[in-house]
Amino acid sequence: MILKVQHNLDRIINHLEPVKEFANIHMVAWLCDNLYEKFVDEKIRNEINGFNDVNSAIQLFFNQDNAPPNLIKKHPNLYKHILHEKTFYLENLEDKLYLTADELMQEFQRINIPKAESLNINVREFMKEKKNHEVEAAAKIIGTMSKSRDQEKLIVVEYGDGKGYLTTRLSLEYNLKTLGIDGNVNNTLEAEIRNEKLTKIWKHLVKKGAERSNVKSPIIDETKLNPNNYKTISSLIYADTNLNKLVENAFPDQDISELCLIGLHACGNLSSNSLKHFVSNDKIKLLMNVSCCYNLLFEEFTIDYFNNKERKIDKENDYGFPLSDFLRKKKYSIGRNARMLATQSMERIVHQVNRPDESLYHRAIFEKVLRERFRKGKEIHVFTLGKIRRVKNLEDYLRRACERLEITYDLTPEELEKLEKEHLYDKELMTFHYFVRLLYARTIETIIHLDRYLYLLENNIKHVYLVRIFDSVISPRNLAIVGIKD
Repeated sequence: MILKVQHNLDRIINHLEPVKEFANIHMVAWLCDNLYEKFVDEKIRNEINGFNDVNSAIQLFFNQDNAPPNLIKKHPNLYKHILHEKTFYLENLEDKLYLTADELMQEFQRINIPKAESLNINVREFMKEKKNHEVEAAAKIIGTMSKSRDQEKLIVVEYGDGKGYLTTRLSLEYNLKTLGIDGNVNNTLEAEIRNEKLTKIWKHLVKKGAERSNVKSPIIDETKLNPNNYKTISSLIYADTNLNKLVENAFPDQDISELCLIGLHACGNLSSNSLKHFVSNDKIKLLMNVSCCYNLLFEEFTIDYFNNKERKIDKENDYGFPLSDFLRKKKYSIGRNARMLATQSMERIVHQVNRPDESLYHRAIFEKVLRERFRKGKEIHVFTLGKIRRVKNLEDYLRRACERLEITYDLTPEELEKLEKEHLYDKELMTFHYFVRLLYARTIETIIHLDRYLYLLENNIKHVYLVRIFDSVISPRNLAIVGIKD
């Protein structure tokens, strides 16, 4: 399996290398640096000659999974490019390296892990539909994994526990002892309050869930609904954090011999550190991690720009990518903007027919104004403008952006009107450019996940799985890495 993963990683990174600069561009400079001409293939650009062409090309993106013949005929090179790029997505690789949730359950049976008894009903516990979908799917997998261990001596630990959605579900439905660790004190306090409330009304929630599902309500043994099964603490997690000590402090009277380490959308380096702890800590026998926020990963072989001084200090000791010896020997890097790109979901955008936010266009216009009016003949410095919310129009954006940078807004109404008319076509072209670049998002995400998968294989973890556990439209960050030791 190691050779298969290495082969596929090699194929993907060799493909991505010539376009890595494109993946790492900042759309802020789209107008000023002529990024469309520089990075979009000439054959594709030759198919775009005016408003009608750019709009039909955008429609091809939205209909890429069932493209109408007229759009394919009009944009053959673009369609060929879309199909080719998708061959580097995890689900389309030469070797099948991932499982579905159902296939994972079958694999558990094959290695003699009995399926955990779950309620099999939709228990809505003060969560949005997206979070409910994620918690139910993740809890089912973790509940089953836990059957491979002595549950009396097992503690389930979640890094990035948030408000305790998953850990409280595991303690109530599967009667597991759980510890939620989160860096935000307010989250920790809210999680404790939520757990107390849920424990009191769990039986009622189960009954209502059974009614919605039109099934007989399960019998709930209230003597097992112990609010002390769930503990929570506030702590930041680093590669050298002593997890065993944190668990012992939370469960001082518990005979703890085994741990299950989980993370549901553990942000940035938190997922990488979870894998490092799983490899190095003999007590951690089980792992289930779903990651997110790849832009916040610390890369070993690239220099990232961060404003936060504390994050710069963290970076000196904690590298989140690459993890595998295979990519570390290559000194492989992705780049921050490319990792930011990997957080975006083509599936959701296509499903919802979403164009990029107008702020992308507004920011590019503002950059042009900055360079032409305020930085002319001067050294161009990096300005971190940040998001400007609830913008009414371009003028509103420009005024507020100038105010934020302490610059006097001095465009006349005539100049503003000319600026808008001059770049009306550019606005559509920028949208098209955005979609061409977006094709690389899943390719980059695949590299990150295969690196982690390979890292566990290199460290002789007996059972390692990449699992697509959520609906990609509901929850775009839907890949879990599952590990089971002897």
